[in-house]
Amino acid sequence: MAVHPHATGGYRAYKKINGIEYQLYAKDENKALALQSQLDKKKRELSSLRSPQYFCPNDKLTGIGIRYLTAKKSIVLIAQFTVNGKQVKRQKTYKGRFEQLWQFAIAQWRAHFNIDTQDYIDMTPQIKKAKRQYIQELGLLEERIK
Repeated sequence: MAVHPHATGGYRAYKKINGIEYQLYAKDENKALALQSQLDKKKRELSSLRSPQYFCPNDKLTGIGIRYLTAKKSIVLIAQFTVNGKQVKRQKTYKGRFEQLWQFAIAQWRAHFNIDTQDYIDMTPQIKKAKRQYIQELGLLEERIK
């Protein structure tokens, strides 16, 4: 809780919600705690209304990446998401066929974000752009290994 004594003799409830700072003042600490709980509730409601970020700024799928693991000496596709506050990480090794990696990535991504068929169809241009990005990255990794 962010209830603090204030120089005026009262108490201040404070919360930053979507970049806006809210400061509410009360003379009694219990009233300030009630104001703080209202601010906490407001933050939960506003953050639940925000739509999830499906794509990264570089046009890739959120939570999906291709890496070269030096320990295994192989290229892997990693799907890493936060589920109930815990990191869930799944990976698939590249064995010469990109399409298997792509099907794995799309399945993990759609399952995590609960994307239905119509939404998937609506996002097809962005998904194709992301696929091109992953193919280019895979090509660079293959050249680096050789």
